[in-house]
Amino acid sequence: MLSIDKFRYELQNEIEIFINSISDEQQRNQMRFVFCGDCKTPTWGSLARGSLLLLLSGGGSVRNLLAIAIEVIHHASLIVDDQIDKAHTRRGKAAFWVKYSPEECILFSHVMVSMAITDLVTFDRSHDGVNHAQSYTLEAMRHMFDAELESRQMLFYNLEIYLSRARRKTGSLYGLVGQLAGLIPTTVISNRNSCVSALQ
Repeated sequence: MLSIDKFRYELQNEIEIFINSISDEQQRNQMRFVFCGDCKTPTWGSLARGSLLLLLSGGGSVRNLLAIAIEVIHHASLIVDDQIDKAHTRRGKAAFWVKYSPEECILFSHVMVSMAITDLVTFDRSHDGVNHAQSYTLEAMRHMFDAELESRQMLFYNLEIYLSRARRKTGSLYGLVGQLAGLIPTTVISNRNSCVSALQ
C-alpha cells in the first residue's frame, strides 16, 4: 500500500500553486490563511480527502484539480463552522472570522465554493461533457449541509439518527472522493478497488 503522506506533500505543493494563481491579492492572502494560517509556520491540516483522491488516482493534472476542489470545499465549511461555534482558533492560529470578520467569513466561503465548482466544470467539460463531478459534489454538499443544520437544530433523538448525521456530515466528502476517483480515466484500479467500497 502506498503511503498517503507522499500524496499529502504533493497536494500541499499543488495547493500552493493554486493559491498563487489567484489574481486578486486580498483573496490570495485569505486563501493562504485558510489553508496554512499566518504562514510564518504553516499549519496545514490533514488534507486527508484530497490526499486520498490522489492515492486512488493515477497520474495527471486532472486529479490535482479534483483534489484541490474537494479540499477547498472542505475548508470553506470549516471556516463557517468556526464562526458558528464561536471557535476563536483553528490549529493553534486565529480562526478566519476572528482575523477578518464574520461577514467576510461567510462571503469568502461562498467565493471558495464557487472556485471549487469552477474547477469541477472544467473537469466535466474536458471529459465526456456530462456533469458528473458537479452533480456528485453538489449532492455530497447537500448531505453535509443538511446534517450540519440538523445538528444545529438538535434534530437527533437516538443513536441511529446521530450516526446518520455523522455519516452525512463527515462521510459525505469521503464518499465523494471515491466517486470522483471513479471518473478519472487513469485511476489505478488496484488502489481504487482496495478503498472505494470503504468510502461509499
